Amino acid sequence: MNGKLLISDAQTVETDFLAVVVAHTFAFTVAVYVAPRGGHVNPAVTFAIVIGGHISILTGICYLVAQLLGSTLAYLVLMLVTAGQISH
Repeated sequence: MNGKLLISDAQTVETDFLAVVVAHTFAFTVAVYVAPRGGHVNPAVTFAIVIGGHISILTGICYLVAQLLGSTLAYLVLMLVTAGQISH
């Protein structure tokens, strides 16, 4: 796709950027609301919470494995849905 976004009606670079920012904001907001204990959406947050003693190491490892499997699955679904049009 030569580096262009999958938004066909965007007219300018600013519009493209704004669309990406809004999409990421909504996605992150939903992820925080549906995540257990309100915010384990990446391994860095989970690591900090384990270090802080708020969850056990075993629970942290389970969260880490789930986060990595979830991100891998999301990538595979994205590749399937877009038929490989996303550039690496």
